[in-house]
Amino acid sequence: MTKIRRTLMVLLLLAVLRLPIALALSALLPDVSQAPVPFYIVTILQELLMFALPAVLLRPWRADRLSRPQHVLPWFLLAVAAAVLARTALSPVTAWWTGFIGATGVPIPVSVGFFEGVLQVLAFGIVPAIVEEMFFRGALLTALLDSCHRVTAVLLTTLMFAFMHGSLGGLPAHLAISLLLTLLMLRSGCILVPIAVHLLYNLLALGWPVLPGWVAGCCGIVLAGVVIALHIGLPRQEQARLSRRDCLLCAAIFGLMAIPYLM
Repeated sequence: MTKIRRTLMVLLLLAVLRLPIALALSALLPDVSQAPVPFYIVTILQELLMFALPAVLLRPWRADRLSRPQHVLPWFLLAVAAAVLARTALSPVTAWWTGFIGATGVPIPVSVGFFEGVLQVLAFGIVPAIVEEMFFRGALLTALLDSCHRVTAVLLTTLMFAFMHGSLGGLPAHLAISLLLTLLMLRSGCILVPIAVHLLYNLLALGWPVLPGWVAGCCGIVLAGVVIALHIGLPRQEQARLSRRDCLLCAAIFGLMAIPYLM
């Protein structure tokens, strides 16, 4: 079985399991505001089992069309700037979008005590950033790059990451940050760069204010320029296509991922 076939089969299994697991946990676990510590611990374990374990099993995360890491420090500096730009630009977008569709966001409770605060940072910031990047940019993107055209690989990775979250209110922000993370992985060739952006982006959500519209707009314009520059700088490559069976697997994955948005 090819690497892309194995990766898509794993992702199909995750798409099948994610909704029943989420429903079971919501029924069994107490509300996060009433018992935050058990909620954080289970959230961390869920992320590790759903994404970290499959990503480790799908190694190595190599692709012939992926840039080899060189001069990583400038990419980390860009990662910090990109995370701040993304959080500043996308926070008001999410607020407007949730208001437009009438969605209600789940507020992050204020942590009480050091231990609870550490668990909150791990559950909402550090663990998701590491394990989701391991799977989507480490395993999925590298498998797609060796199996289809780069534009298709970027599009599928971006969409699958965003839709797997199952949040209609957060969908625009998830799409935007996923595209940024995917392009950064392509240009840097180092998984630590998208991890750094994702981690800082998540941590800023724990206490980042919604800034004035003109600030967010300026940051959005700069962020769009960064995305365009990252895409333009990619080298040309030969054409390639997914096999028919792999295309059917992708269609099945998207169909399963769409279920939470229709409920």
